[in-house]
Amino acid sequence: WPDQLRRASVLHSTARRLRLQFPGATYHVINRGNYRHPHAVFATIAAARAFERALSEAVVRYRWRVHAFVVLSNHFHVALETPDPNLVDGMHWLLTTFATRHNRFRRRQGHLFQGRYKWPARRGPPGGGGRPEGVRPKHATSEGPDQSASPLHVSA
Repeated sequence: WPDQLRRASVLHSTARRLRLQFPGATYHVINRGNYRHPHAVFATIAAARAFERALSEAVVRYRWRVHAFVVLSNHFHVALETPDPNLVDGMHWLLTTFATRHNRFRRRQGHLFQGRYKWPARRGPPGGGGRPEGVRPKHATSEGPDQSASPLHVSA
C-alpha cells in the first residue's frame, strides 16, 4: 500500500511544461480534433468558417498577427505572432469559445479537441525568420494580402 501511494504521488506531482511567452514571439500552433470523418470537427465548410470567425475575434481581442493558417477536416495550423505575451490566454479563449459554440450548435457536450495545443519547433532563428513547416499562407497576392475584409490578415 505505501508503494502504491508513493507511485501515485510521483505520477501526480509531474507538472505540465510551462509555455514560453514573450512580446513579439512567433508560434506555429497545432491542435487536433477528437473525431474523424464524418464526425470530424471541421467536416463542413460552415464549421471551418465558424472557427475562422472565432480566430478572427481572438486576433482582435489579443492583438495577434496571423501570418498563415489552414483548417483541415480534423485539425488546424496557425502561424502567428503575439505582440504581447498572451498566447496561453488567447488560445484558452479561442478553443473554449469555439468548442462551446460548436457543441451548442450540434446539441453535444464534451471535449472537441485531443488535449493541449502544440507548437513544434520552427525552422529559422528564434522569434521569426522562417515559415513554420507545412504551413502555407491561406491567400496572398503579389501586392500583399487584402486586409480590408477582416482583422484576420495573412502575410506572405
